[in-house]
Amino acid sequence: MVQRIVLLSVLCTLLVSILISTGVQAHGQIRPEGIYIDNAEVEQIRERKDTEPWKSAYNDLIREARAALRDTSHSVIDNHGGNVYMTEPPYCGWKRVDGNEPDCRDGEINPQANRVDYENAIATGKNARALGLAYRLTGEDAYADKLVDVIDTWALHHYTYMEPRFSNDQSRIELSITLPGLFYGADLIRDYPGWSVAHQNQFFDWVDALMEAAENWRGTNNFELWRLVLLASGSALTDNEVVLVSTFERWRQVLPEHVGEDGQMVKELGRTKSLMYSLYALNALVQVAEIAEHQRVDLYTYEVAGRSLRLALDYHAPYAIDPSTWPYKQMSPIEAKDVAIYEVAYQQRHSAIYHAVIEAWGRPLYETRTMGPVTLTHGHVSVPPVDPEPTPPPPQDDLTLLVDEAHTTRNVRLRDCPAGEDGQCWAWISSGQWVQWDMQVEAGERAVCVRAARWSSGPGATFSIQVDEEEQARIRVQEPHQRFANHCTTVALHDGNTLRLRVVSGHSVDLHSIIVQAVHDS
Repeated sequence: MVQRIVLLSVLCTLLVSILISTGVQAHGQIRPEGIYIDNAEVEQIRERKDTEPWKSAYNDLIREARAALRDTSHSVIDNHGGNVYMTEPPYCGWKRVDGNEPDCRDGEINPQANRVDYENAIATGKNARALGLAYRLTGEDAYADKLVDVIDTWALHHYTYMEPRFSNDQSRIELSITLPGLFYGADLIRDYPGWSVAHQNQFFDWVDALMEAAENWRGTNNFELWRLVLLASGSALTDNEVVLVSTFERWRQVLPEHVGEDGQMVKELGRTKSLMYSLYALNALVQVAEIAEHQRVDLYTYEVAGRSLRLALDYHAPYAIDPSTWPYKQMSPIEAKDVAIYEVAYQQRHSAIYHAVIEAWGRPLYETRTMGPVTLTHGHVSVPPVDPEPTPPPPQDDLTLLVDEAHTTRNVRLRDCPAGEDGQCWAWISSGQWVQWDMQVEAGERAVCVRAARWSSGPGATFSIQVDEEEQARIRVQEPHQRFANHCTTVALHDGNTLRLRVVSGHSVDLHSIIVQAVHDS
């Protein structure tokens, strides 16, 4: 009996030694799900990296990773504030610059604000992500070795480390949008033999301490959404299931507080850069959903009180395509980085309008804050279900004319498209797009009825009814998806007039038919 116990003890010791040497234990094992990409997705990237649009993105990544090899690893001590992350709000402190009120000016960056630690955090997250991706895609140890040094300098070295806590409100948002990049990179080198399990566990303990600090505060606007990105990415890295579950539940709770009934990011609409900040908040929602997807939790299709991530993505897509149509204040142009998250959304749901966003800005797209080269990691290529370009006038052979002499009714089928109401044909039309017909009707007052419904989860749209390209009336469409209804107005037509419908505001709609009727005196 004693011999059996001794033998069992020896076997257990040997097994533990093997597990430690191979990096297989709670913190060191290679997990199939990853944070933003998993093992299967890494293999897909390797297979397609020599083909566009991924090739250009891959070459950009390698250039970025090689620059990171040459870069100095960054630390909070560069700010001469010890081991505490120190920062100042970028939009405040203006009185010390020009002596004028107000001291805080939304959207205007104070050139004297102390941003050293923030700049170092940006560089740390960016370099870590690039090095981690480069290591996984090339297998070159130099990238992983440098990333270990980046991690040690920022979080572990006794002289340069950052205390895992938040020093003020501004530090909360800055660390929430930068350190997920550090976690992303670290996750990609968990199988690197040069990063021992004991070494990894030291870093994961530091991450867990920061997660505990992040759980002790809550934000109001986009701060809260990015806090959830920090919690989700950090706890996914350290396999902290308790924090993951609570983070995803918090995402569900705050979704209807941030997404309005039409899909607006309601807490960002009062900003001077409201479109940019709306997309910024939407970015955070998508990132948590993507992390959840890799944990086998579906937030992409979650809906409460009619609000969902899809609704928000659908609402903002037309404005991402044409920012000039945005109805709120936006004091400076948005940039490609602001819309890059649609690359991730398009991989998840192959929506024509998401594809149109990507086409409008061009690939490769790069999400600067956390996910980096999203065209490389998440880019999906397929033929969109509907042509996102303005619909040309259909040829006469495509028109189905149902003519009633008494009412001069013409029901126009647009073209071959998915089956809609009663097997009829209908088309998708988005903001700024148009369809038109040459109407051969007698001159006089005509009732023009548009049979339409919301496109998918969109909030509806306003049609401009134009005769020979001059607007005569407007019609608002708000019916639920595929519940077509007639919306009518009266216009004056003359022989040979061209009738055009253009979506001038709002979202995309499904257009079933147009009916033109004579207006008779009662």
